[in-house]
Amino acid sequence: MSAYPLGQSRGERRTHERKASHGTRTPIRPRPRAVPSQRWAFCAAFLLTHAACQAEPPPVDPPTELPDLTTWAPGDCGPLARCGRVCTDPSKDPLNCGGCDRSCVIENATAGCDRGRCIIAACSDGYVDADQRVENGCEQATDCITGARCEATCGSSGRVRCVGARAECEPPAESCNGSDDDCNGRCDDGALPGCRIGVHRAAGPGGHFYTTDLAAATTSPWVLEAANYFYIYARPVPGSHEVYLCRKDSGRHFLHGNKDCDLKAPLGRLLGYWSLTPLCGGQALQRLHNAASDDYFYTLSEAEAQNAIDRFGYTVTTIPAVIWSAP
Repeated sequence: MSAYPLGQSRGERRTHERKASHGTRTPIRPRPRAVPSQRWAFCAAFLLTHAACQAEPPPVDPPTELPDLTTWAPGDCGPLARCGRVCTDPSKDPLNCGGCDRSCVIENATAGCDRGRCIIAACSDGYVDADQRVENGCEQATDCITGARCEATCGSSGRVRCVGARAECEPPAESCNGSDDDCNGRCDDGALPGCRIGVHRAAGPGGHFYTTDLAAATTSPWVLEAANYFYIYARPVPGSHEVYLCRKDSGRHFLHGNKDCDLKAPLGRLLGYWSLTPLCGGQALQRLHNAASDDYFYTLSEAEAQNAIDRFGYTVTTIPAVIWSAP
């Protein structure tokens, strides 16, 4: 028996077959938009496989508004003057000398400003200000170059100073080196901290003691006779020689130029540096010895030496070295 209703045509039967095979069609609805959390979840999953998603840029704060410099008031510069947007001192500023925008331009020179007037601060190399006039600058050509190395009259290394077109050699400041650097006829003079150190003279039972340690010179059994009795160099300088404090087994002390103390005592302790020849206006240090007490006595005074000989039985042994009476 036929499965189609009676009275249907072949075309109606085909239409009925298609509907039976496909069923009723459902209308297409628009796909809902993903919310932000879904979008980030999708990107995270996509990054794991494709690394193509980019995070949204963080918010950027708006730029801070710059101050309007054109609204500055003259009082903003305090004691200085306001020239445009610059606070300056017109009495010293070569770009605003004596007033705003008054620049000092001087030929062959570096310009300066003194009390509101243009001056020559320095001439360019190869030029000098022979006539002392600012208007024509450093007008004279010369071979004198300020600051060049030169040899001073005492042999030290100085710097050239141009006086007009003439070159003069200015010696350097004095330094601690065993020489007269500043050409004043004196060696290592003036304030030179740490250049020379004082040697103190003390006396005790049966003898004398010489040391650079003031505390030791004032500690029993020693009694201080003279602090800073003479001076020696703290560090070696040309022409100097070591001086050692030596102590015999008997307890007597003496000074010597060799660490072995001439084999008369254990190795000595370095005190500093004296000289074996005349140096920097130094004085000869006299050494006397008392055979009975085995004491060594050092003095700078002829009268003191003669008194030790006449009254206490000392004899002059040698003049060991040259020392100094001032630091």
